[in-house]
Formats: sequence, structure tokens, C-alpha cells
Amino acid sequence: MRLLAFLPGLVVAALATAAHAAAPPWEWAVPYLGRPLPGGSFLAEAEWVALRSEIEVEVRASGALRRVFRQVLAPTARSTGQLTIFTPYNENQRLVPPQLWVRSGRRTRSVSLAQSFADLPLPLAGTGRERLYLAATEKLAPADLAIVQWEVIDREPLLGEEVLEPFGFYPAAEWAARASGAAEGGDPPELRLVLPGAPASDPQGAEVVLRDLPALLDVYDEENPFLAAPLQALPYVLLRTGSAAGKDWPGLAAKARSFFTEVLAADPPGAWTPTAGRLTAGASPGLDTAARLASFVQSLTYRDIAWGLASHHPAPPSETLRSLSADCKGKVLLLQALLSTAGIESVPVLCATGGYQDAPVVPTLLAFDHVVLAIHLPESAAEPGALTGGPGEGWLLFDPTDSLATLGLPPSNLEGSSGLWLGPGGGLFPIHTRRPGCSSIEAALAVELSSSGEAQWTLTATGDSDFRASLTASSLLQEDAGQLRRHFQDLLRPTLPGLAVTAARFEPPDARALRPVRVTLGGSLPAALRPADGTHFMLPFPTTLLGQVLGLPAIIPARPPSQERAPVPWQAEPRYQGTSLCLRAELSLTLPAGWSVVARPELRPIAAPWLTAGMEGASAWRLDAHIARGSFARESTQQRLADLEALAALFRQPFLVQAPASL
Repeated sequence: MRLLAFLPGLVVAALATAAHAAAPPWEWAVPYLGRPLPGGSFLAEAEWVALRSEIEVEVRASGALRRVFRQVLAPTARSTGQLTIFTPYNENQRLVPPQLWVRSGRRTRSVSLAQSFADLPLPLAGTGRERLYLAATEKLAPADLAIVQWEVIDREPLLGEEVLEPFGFYPAAEWAARASGAAEGGDPPELRLVLPGAPASDPQGAEVVLRDLPALLDVYDEENPFLAAPLQALPYVLLRTGSAAGKDWPGLAAKARSFFTEVLAADPPGAWTPTAGRLTAGASPGLDTAARLASFVQSLTYRDIAWGLASHHPAPPSETLRSLSADCKGKVLLLQALLSTAGIESVPVLCATGGYQDAPVVPTLLAFDHVVLAIHLPESAAEPGALTGGPGEGWLLFDPTDSLATLGLPPSNLEGSSGLWLGPGGGLFPIHTRRPGCSSIEAALAVELSSSGEAQWTLTATGDSDFRASLTASSLLQEDAGQLRRHFQDLLRPTLPGLAVTAARFEPPDARALRPVRVTLGGSLPAALRPADGTHFMLPFPTTLLGQVLGLPAIIPARPPSQERAPVPWQAEPRYQGTSLCLRAELSLTLPAGWSVVARPELRPIAAPWLTAGMEGASAWRLDAHIARGSFARESTQQRLADLEALAALFRQPFLVQAPASL
């Protein structure tokens, strides 16, 4: 009787257990399956929309993150179509490949992606470890819904911060981020919504929800130089884990400083002292000693940024010397160690180079993508590259990652950006140097034309020219003159057919003379003239050659901001100029007796906040131009494009020369 009395309860418990065990893995999607297809400009021309997109982050006891991504996707077109699933991750993470279920009416079926995927490396600048897992479905019916889930699990603990980007490959009617768990001995995670141009918000707790999000490519085009980098252009969610340390700028600077000081303290000084002694033997104290050490560190091979712990911790100087390679952090730490043996004080400075940046509103290491070194020398305050404010006022700012930078001159693209000083009294400060830093290029061309139409020419390119970049990429800095000549011959041939390079010389930067790298070329062009009419001839190659040296063909956005399509919500505004360029071009033209210049390329003077340019010279044709880095009104976009195009067009114009009538 007692057994019979318990049977009803046992049956109910068994049924409940069976029901729980039978719950489908896509059950989380049930509340979103009945949602109507959304409308609005945020959809743009997308073929699919996420009715719901979410990321659930679990902070494990080890400090590593487990991320679960879930989406319910609906087709926007009323026709059958294929769905492509995009799953980014990196090699320091483990990917649990996406699972797919298709909902047709009231029936949900599992669809295998095993035969239709590709796992590809992404060639992103500065990394080389990003990957993208792609999977394609069969053709789905117009009323079908796709339910997708995948996981990304870190192999190492998170060092306190993670950016959760709400914009994906498809627009989302609703996007949510949730966080749970905690590292052993750490605080619960917090989420903070950061909006561009807005003050930092308070932590949002364990969940953030956003609605009507367009696809990433509809709001941000990384090829458009008029856009800020994503952390300033688009909303994002900052996930913080661990303790309260580093949640203000001084605390963050102290945290980042510890990454450098702890590695340096653990490395025996004997690992780098002999190298420093050999490099500085016979050098004068101060700038001469620092220049020798800086030149050595510059010469080391750049190694791509590592993910995980190594993305914050620099390699020990002993390891950098062993491998003769390092990333920016490793180069800075090695140079700091070498300078210390000569009694020269230096401090790392975190900075941002990826497009124009407003001052970051939230203290986070993720706002910075580079590190340089501030060096304290007795004479440093008078140098053009000396800081004019902040905790390092009077210290010399130098980038040892730039293999052809000149100690004493300012880094090329940090002026006006925000730096994080990692020395005592560290914190956020605006970077300004005695001479505002810019990517400086000077090109001087001398052309002598013969009556037969052949031109002899000599070109000197100084500073950050395309010639310099090609030398760095080709590792030709120490090669012989013949290889150097052939390199430039190949470089110029596509733009200037028939141009012969007969001489080439490379001169490294000179810190004492404050002279940047210089390339000198000489050569000829047999048929430099093109008939115009009668005794008039066009001479196009001088401006074409100068334009290539200055890199002007690349200054116009490849895809200017469209004025035809209506803006979508959250769209990044084309307000920024990401690089600062200081350009000078000079041409000296010698003609045969009796020949004359009838017309020469001209540029109307431009005096705008974003570009100043003007021409001068009687015997020599000379241009001076400065493209300013910074933030400008959205309404200026078209005028900025027009001014840049006018500057580039100057170097597409030929000289018009006249020969004697008797020729």
C-alpha cells in the first residue's frame, strides 16, 4: 500500500525529468520566434535581419571568458535564399562551431553545416591571428527562421576588460549582452554602455539591451579616412572583470606600468648590459648615446602583436635580443633597459594610431593600440620632438617601432591624440610636441630636357615618402646600390613607362642633424615629350613622379561617403581626418636654348582648417601643403573632398613647353 501511495508522485517526477531532459537546445529562442519582421532604415539593403541577437559571457574561476552567441534570423526578402553565418574569433580562443536549426511553421529541424564551412585567417594589419569561420546553409524558404548558436572560449585569463561590439554582419532588431560568474577572488563582472561623444555612463549591471542596430558595414567603412576608429565612432559595451583597480586613469596607468616594470625586474640586467656597452663605446653622453641605442632597437624585426596575456605584457629584453625581433611593447622595453645602463631615464607612453581619436571617455587599455617611449635628456626640451605639456613635459617622444624614425623629431601621427603616461603621476594627457608631428615628405626634382625630347633627372625624397615605405617593406635598407636601383625601377615602371633609374642611394636618419631618411635617385626618360600642336609639347612626367613620391593618389577616399542613400541609425559621421601630412614638392626645370614654358600646373591657394596649400617660386616650381589631423564639421565633408581632389589633380597636370619654330 505504501508503494502504491507513492506511485503518482514518482510518475509525475519521472515525467518532469523526461520533459527537462528532452528540452531542445534551441529552447532559448522560443520567445523570439513569433516576433514580426521589423521595418525601418536600419535594415538598409540586408537580406537577413536578427530578430534577436545576444551574447552571454561567463567569467570562469580561472578568469577566462566563455562567450555564447545566439541569434534568431529572418529573411527580409520574400524569396528563397541562402544564409551565411559569420563567426569571428582568434587563435588564442577555442571555437565551438555554430549549430543551426531551421524553423518552418511549427516544426524545427537541425541542419548540419559540416559540409559547407571554411575557417580562414584574416590578414588584419598588426595581428595575423584573427580568424573567421564561415558556414553557408541550403536555400531557405521565405517564411523560414534560422536559429544559430556558437561559443568562443578563451585559453587564457582576461586582463580585466573586453569590448563587446553590438554591430554584426546582419542588422539586429534587438541585441543584448549579459555577464555572469567571477574570477576567483574577483568582483562580479560589470557592463558599461559607451556612446560616441557622450560622457561615460554608469555601469549598466549584468545586462545591456540595444535596438534597431544596422549591420556593421552600413555604419562603418574602415577604408574611409574621414571616420574615427570604432571605439570613438560607434557605441560599444565594455565588460570589466576582476578587482576595482584600474577603473580611473591614474589607476589604469599604474596597472599598465606594472606590466613593464615586472617583466624588466624579472630579467637579469646582465642580459642587455654587454649589448649596451658595445653599442655606445666611444659615444658622447646624452643624445649621441641615446641615438645609437635607438638606432639598434629600430633595426630589429617587428613581430606581430600577440593575443592573450602577451598582448599586454612585453617580451623580456633578453628574449628580444635573442630573437632580434619584438612588437612595439618589446621594442620599448628593450630600449628602456638599454638607456638605463647609460643613466638615461625613460617612460613608456600608450597611444592610439588607428585613425583620428577623440579623448577616450572610459579608462580602458583597449583605447590604445601602440606604445612609444619618452626619453629624458639634458638637451631634450629644446628638440622638435619634445613634449610641451603633461607629466612628461620637456621629454623627447620617440617611436622605436618605426624603423626609420629620427630621434629628436616628433612621431609622425600622434599630435593632438591622447597618451597614457606610465611613469609616476601617470594619467591621460594630450600629446603635443614643440614641432607638431606629421607625416612629413619632401620631394625635390631637377629635370634637364634636351632638344631631342630626352630628359635627365635627379630626385631627392626625404621623410615618410612611399619610397621609404617600400624600402622598409622590402628590407632593402642595407642592400647594395644595384639592388636598390632595380627596386625603384620596378616601383616606378607601372606609373612611368620608359623611365630608367640609373643611380640610387639610401641615407639613414641622422639624429645629430635632425634629418630624416633620404633617398636620392637619378635617371633618364628617352621620350619625355608628347606633341600638343605645332611647336608645343606636353611634359607630364615631372608632376607624375612628384605626386607618386608624395603619395597623393592615395589621399582621396576610395569610396567617398554616399549622398544618395539615407543615413541609418548609429551611422558613423565622416567628421575626422585620421592622418596629418606635411608635404613639400619642388621642381627645377632646365630647357634647351630657345625653349620656354608656356603653361605650368597651378593650384589655387587653399586656406581651410583641414588643408592649407600654396605655390610659389619663379625659377623653381614649389608647393607647400599641410593636411591637418582632427575632427571637423560633418557639413565640411564635400568641401574637404573637393580640396583634396584639387591638390591631387595638380600632379596630374603637365607642363606645356614651346620649342623654337626652326626645330
